[in-house]
Amino acid sequence: MKEWSILFDSSLQSLLGFDAESLEDPAAKLYLKVLIAYFSGDLQTLQEHAQTAEALSLKAPLFRPVYLLTNLRLQIRKNQVDPALIDQVESEIDQFESFWKGEIHFVLSSAEAVLERHDRSRDQSLRAFHALKQLGSRKKAVRALMNAVSSESCRRPDKLYFADLHFLHSEAQKIGDTTSQGITQLNISREYQKLGLFRAALRSADRAVSTLSHITGGIDYPLALAHRAHIFCQLGAWNEARLDTELACSAPFPEVKAAIRIIQIDFPKLAEIPLPAVETAEKSAIPAWSKRAKESMTPHATKLEEKLIQILAHKSHSREQICERLYGKQLAPEVTRNRLNNLMNRVRKKHPSLIKWNAGKYRLTESTLLPIREARPSRKTSHV
Repeated sequence: MKEWSILFDSSLQSLLGFDAESLEDPAAKLYLKVLIAYFSGDLQTLQEHAQTAEALSLKAPLFRPVYLLTNLRLQIRKNQVDPALIDQVESEIDQFESFWKGEIHFVLSSAEAVLERHDRSRDQSLRAFHALKQLGSRKKAVRALMNAVSSESCRRPDKLYFADLHFLHSEAQKIGDTTSQGITQLNISREYQKLGLFRAALRSADRAVSTLSHITGGIDYPLALAHRAHIFCQLGAWNEARLDTELACSAPFPEVKAAIRIIQIDFPKLAEIPLPAVETAEKSAIPAWSKRAKESMTPHATKLEEKLIQILAHKSHSREQICERLYGKQLAPEVTRNRLNNLMNRVRKKHPSLIKWNAGKYRLTESTLLPIREARPSRKTSHV
């Protein structure tokens, strides 16, 4: 079980450094190859591994979960998931060794996300979290929680997820998971972007790109570049947008190229820039990116409006605490209170339900899915 826990937890870089011969389970040796092909975006090799797994599963049942997961991962990478395959995997999950269950629920959550069945994706992610945590796959358990937040944000896009994302970033730091730290910074940037806080979004995007740049070969770094290019377009920084776009498009993933195409539709000026071949097919786009083409961004915030929301994005604050952080201690209290009231009114005109007053403190109206769910696991997780 330990070798499976290490395998599930590993990044692409770690997988590439694996000594396959050190793995005792022959199914683990094949699944190692599957994961490398999947994270590298190598569809042809992934298809070959699916055929190999199918042939082996007919001879030895221990290859059956490898075969099913390889096919699911292939469909996820193609962004064309067959619901019948999901049903088949769910019907067989109790037949497999217990160490498989976290990984199966994890992959099922991604498959459900492709189908935009976000409530089912969230529930699969939470099941994956509990099973992976029990197995000892701490990094992948955190990533399962990240997927749960992503699914919930797609299901309820009107809510904010700063609390969940800061919680996840802290958890990723505790276990030294650089990839998850970068992805959470990317998602925090996206939350700021949805609010029209493009400068704050850019700062978080810079941190995400910097963190993920050290992780070569996977999809996360080029997607972070595409996201930052989107923000640069919104800020009118065309040269910077072009540099990020060209670098992102050099990656082999059709999802990244589809993301760039979505940005080009919204910003024709970027479309005028000569780029590598960019796929136009909507079917290649990650669902969360497809929604970007349809959303209307809130108008730019002023620096003070942005700073106020950033202060509250971390935790709730009293009026006095906010005044001190915004205006310092030099002005009279009645002056800073009046300024804060005016600032609050401007923010509420743009975001009527964003800031709430409760128990003597201001706070953002956020979803807090994860700390609650993690502290109080569902009673239904015993079947995982």
